[in-house]
Amino acid sequence: ARHGRPVVESPPAPALSVESTNPSRSAPSAAAPAPAAALPEASFRRMVAALAPRSRTLAEMAEAARPYLAPLEGYDAKAVRKAWKRDPAWTAALLTEISAVLARAPWREEPLEEALRELASDRDVGAGKVFQPLRVALTGASASPGIVDVLMILGRDRSLRRVDAAVSQLRKASN
Repeated sequence: ARHGRPVVESPPAPALSVESTNPSRSAPSAAAPAPAAALPEASFRRMVAALAPRSRTLAEMAEAARPYLAPLEGYDAKAVRKAWKRDPAWTAALLTEISAVLARAPWREEPLEEALRELASDRDVGAGKVFQPLRVALTGASASPGIVDVLMILGRDRSLRRVDAAVSQLRKASN
């Protein structure tokens, strides 16, 4: 007891849901997709550390966190035009190669970055030509923290699923 008053424990804060961070969105309907499983604590901390310098307000951070906390709702049209639409077949082939690289690389920062840079070198393109299509596949946007941070936050399984989904989308678009 402090100053003669009993210490009262506060109830735990409610879990932050993506839907509750944007008041302009309506509450999810019964038909809305279920949110993704919570990030492991280390991934959540990494996400906050990666997004904090890029956000001026908590609302901005919450919006920027959406791709990491919930299923992708689609891809930003401008990001798709810039990173994918120039040659959808080439981009689908590239993302297929990236998926194979990510599936076999040790899931640590240095090996992931080395593997992606080696793929760029093997294809005789700059790293950005590999990173940017991958960024759009993983986050749905053209801006995000560093690509290795994004991969580490999402984890291997979610990253591979998102790359595979992007490949499917690109193949549909090119047919």
